[in-house]
Amino acid sequence: MGKIELLGYKISRLELLNELEESGEVSLSDHMEFSVRFEPGEDMAVAVLEQYLGKEDSSKFHLKLVLEGIFHVDSIKNGKFPKEEQLKCYDSLFPYADQIIRMLSIESGLMEVAVEKKDLEPVCG
Repeated sequence: MGKIELLGYKISRLELLNELEESGEVSLSDHMEFSVRFEPGEDMAVAVLEQYLGKEDSSKFHLKLVLEGIFHVDSIKNGKFPKEEQLKCYDSLFPYADQIIRMLSIESGLMEVAVEKKDLEPVCG
């Protein structure tokens, strides 16, 4: 197992639509995507976490956050970055996405929204 260090992150996209007529508790669905890009021979990787929350009628409320993390990694060997190590990038980036979404939900008049951390499975290959 190699060392993975989060050097920094940025919000690369943020969409928030709140046209709900009342504040308080709201039932939301969520969707998450996660990917990691790296260049063979480099010791840096970019992880992208996309988190979407919305109502069935997304014309009333939706929140989309795209968070990019820059990582220093020492486990990229022969142009391959093990999936288990990529999942460590998700584990490092998730708390920041959760914190941003919690803060935005409160500031938009909703009850505090906590996104569920996904148990991602490493994919061989």
